[in-house]
Parts: sequence; structure tokens; C-alpha cells
Amino acid sequence: MIINGHGGNQAAIKLAARKIYDELGLTAASLSYWELLTDRKAEEILETYPARKYPGHACEFETSLSYVIQPQLVRKDKITKSDELVFPRYEPFFAKIEDEYTTTGVSRGDPRLATKEKGEKLIEAITQEIATFLKRFAEHGDEL
Repeated sequence: MIINGHGGNQAAIKLAARKIYDELGLTAASLSYWELLTDRKAEEILETYPARKYPGHACEFETSLSYVIQPQLVRKDKITKSDELVFPRYEPFFAKIEDEYTTTGVSRGDPRLATKEKGEKLIEAITQEIATFLKRFAEHGDEL
């Protein structure tokens, strides 16, 4: 199983999973950590869970996780709301890095609402879903 942690890697990990199957004959799964979190659970924890059902860069979701995983890298003095232009109803892919289309580095959401407590709840929920997914994948992977 390949668990992705960056939106820009989604296509690459899908290709890697396919290559594992093609070259080794093994069924590989790939998904992004935010896909493991149910909408209901995310909405219980977060104040700005996006309508598109995945987090933005350096948003409330990711910043809350960072408070737990890598608190020394959270630059509280730089936290500000997103200034990104959001397109409703669809999500285009722009071949740019965040700092090329947002001056804050934040896309979708408000990292000012992030807390360590939210991060702990998110990690717990995601970890439980990883365990559930892996158990089912181990039991039924050959059927896929």
C-alpha cells in the first residue's frame, strides 16, 4: 500500500502501484491520507473542511497535523488565511507550485483555526481507517 501525503503526487503513486502490478504481479493500492477520513468525521473535527473533500496546502487540516507531527516547523507568525482563487464545482490541475499562485502558501481553508488537539483527532481517525483498509486489503487483495 502506498499512502500519499501530497496532492501533486497522486498521479505518480497511481502509476507506481500499476507498475508494481505489471512488473511484479502484486496487487498494490494507492491512496491519499485525506481520502481515508470520512466527511462526517472531518466535519466533526474541522471548522473549514472544504467542499471538495480534500485539504488544501497548509490549511487548517494540514496545519493541525503539523502541530502534532512536526511542531518545530509550524511558523505561527506566518499563519494567515488563504488568498487563493477557488473555482467552485470543479478542481482544475495547475502545473504550478503553491508559491506561484498564492502569496501565503495556503490554499483552501484557514490555518489560523488549526490546533494540536484537532491534529491529534485527525491522526487518530486516519490511523483507524488505515488499519481498517489494510485489514480488508490483506483479506481480499487477491480478489481485486
